[in-house]
Amino acid sequence: MPANLPPEYFKVEERYRLAKTPEERLKLTEELIRLAPKHKGTEKLLKLLKQRAKKLRAEIERERAKKVGARISFAVKKEGAGQVVLLG
Repeated sequence: MPANLPPEYFKVEERYRLAKTPEERLKLTEELIRLAPKHKGTEKLLKLLKQRAKKLRAEIERERAKKVGARISFAVKKEGAGQVVLLG
């Protein structure tokens, strides 16, 4: 089924291909989702665009976590016997 995408969609898609940073790609992907018509012929296209946006958000989040650096974590070491519960 044809998607009948508007010319603006193809312009934004070309900008997406030239984008370098994940933040820029995410912004352009959200714009592609906004520009794509919503009907039966574009269901798969919209699904793929939403998946792409989800992966880009995860990538951006990983980069932010990496920038924060390693944090010192405090943990209590388990000691002693386990806890037992009798029912019945």
